[in-house]
Amino acid sequence: MKKHYSIRFLLLAALAAGFSLILVFTVLYSASAQRDHMEEFSHKYVDGLAKSYFDGLNTMMVTGTISNREVLRDKVMAPEDVLDVRVIRSDQLNRMFGGGTKAEQRRDPADKQALAGERIERYSSNDDGRIYTLIEPVIAREDYQGVNCLGCHQAQEGDVLGAIRVDYSLAESDDRLHKQLLASGGIQVVIFIVVFFLTALALGRLVFSRLRRLQVRMDEISGNSDLTIELDVSRNDEIGSVSLAFNRMMAKIRKSMHTVMDNAAQVEQAARSIAAKAETTGREVMAQKDNTDQVASATTEMAASAVQVRENANHTTRKSAETAESANSGERLARNAVEGIEALNTEVQGGARRIEDLNQRTSQMASMLEEISNIADQTNLLALNAAIEAARAGEQGRGFSVVADEVRALAARTQVSTEDIRRTINGLKSEVVDCVAIMHHASDMTGHQVEAILKVESELQSIASAVREITSLNQEMESAANEQSDVSEAINQNVIEISRSAEQASTDAQETADIAGDLLVMAETLRETIEQFRLTRKNS
Repeated sequence: MKKHYSIRFLLLAALAAGFSLILVFTVLYSASAQRDHMEEFSHKYVDGLAKSYFDGLNTMMVTGTISNREVLRDKVMAPEDVLDVRVIRSDQLNRMFGGGTKAEQRRDPADKQALAGERIERYSSNDDGRIYTLIEPVIAREDYQGVNCLGCHQAQEGDVLGAIRVDYSLAESDDRLHKQLLASGGIQVVIFIVVFFLTALALGRLVFSRLRRLQVRMDEISGNSDLTIELDVSRNDEIGSVSLAFNRMMAKIRKSMHTVMDNAAQVEQAARSIAAKAETTGREVMAQKDNTDQVASATTEMAASAVQVRENANHTTRKSAETAESANSGERLARNAVEGIEALNTEVQGGARRIEDLNQRTSQMASMLEEISNIADQTNLLALNAAIEAARAGEQGRGFSVVADEVRALAARTQVSTEDIRRTINGLKSEVVDCVAIMHHASDMTGHQVEAILKVESELQSIASAVREITSLNQEMESAANEQSDVSEAINQNVIEISRSAEQASTDAQETADIAGDLLVMAETLRETIEQFRLTRKNS
């Protein structure tokens, strides 16, 4: 669970954090500033010391007392902070004036860098503390700190003749700085504590105590449910403004509570009215639902009857269609039979005519056979005469006799054949006559059959026409049954919708009654809740 802190704690913590940050920043800034100041002082001191040492050496060179330069060095190193002061001789200077003392020789890379013409400033440290080192190169010039180096040292302009090195201890300065920072920090901490407690005391008396009184007053309002209580406004400050705003808010709450109480009474009356109307509506809707259910039942029965009629009409229509199809098929068969018999009659009559023609030709053939028979008789007679004459001619007529014999034999065979043909033609004529009689009889019978079939066709046409009328009536009845069924279905659907709407209306009426009941309960509860608060002051 998240821990919650009081505003007093948070505000004091914020003040403490702010003062702490200010304290830390002030101490750090002061330390940095004092350190920078101290280092700047040290730089100036060491730089002045190096210049003074060089001036001393220069004076000794001019006066010819350079051999006593160690005395000068010891004097310059007399302060405890000065760790070392020495001259670093260049190679050129050693060549001109000798190697010098041991202290005047180069010792570390920094000395070498300085002899190359580079000014060296660096910080280092030992067991005692920090050390500031300055190495100032001495460059040959006509005017170097008031001295012409070129005349004495026989050097060129810009040559590095040597360097002045000073090692200065910052341990004592750092120690003094540390002690000053501790003293300053302690003073600032004391000031911070005093200011913090004074601020906390002022906040407690000016803010928190008044907020506590506000809290007590609000607890009194909450405990007594007395909305007539107002806060005391003693000062024209932020808390006084909050108290005034709270009093204005309580006045608006009292006004709103009066309005809510009036509205609650109106809502209670409206809820009672809605509940009564909902109950009446529910009864009316249930009565309407019962009537609608009866109509729906009757409509359903009518729709079922319409469906049965439609099914019977469909069945009758199918049977009528089958009967009509059978009548039409019989009519077509009769028509085909008539056409076939008529075609057969035509063929029979044609056959009769051809048989009659055959009979006539047979008669003609008989006549022709008679002529052939006569010709054969005459030929036989002529052959006989020829044989007689050949016999008379003797040897000269022997050949002619042979011919006459052959002709007579041919005439005999022709006679025999003619007889055979005559008998055949006579038999054929008899059969042809019989066939002609049969053909005529068949033609007569065909005519009678055609008439009978034509009567059957006429009857079938009448049957087909009647069936078509019955089918038309059945279709009309089926259409009417379909329309009746559709209308009944539509009425049934409407009745169902009305019933469903009535049921929904009944449900809605019940829900409205329930809501009205709940609203009545809430209105009564709201009224009771508001009555717990005191909205008017008691008359004293």
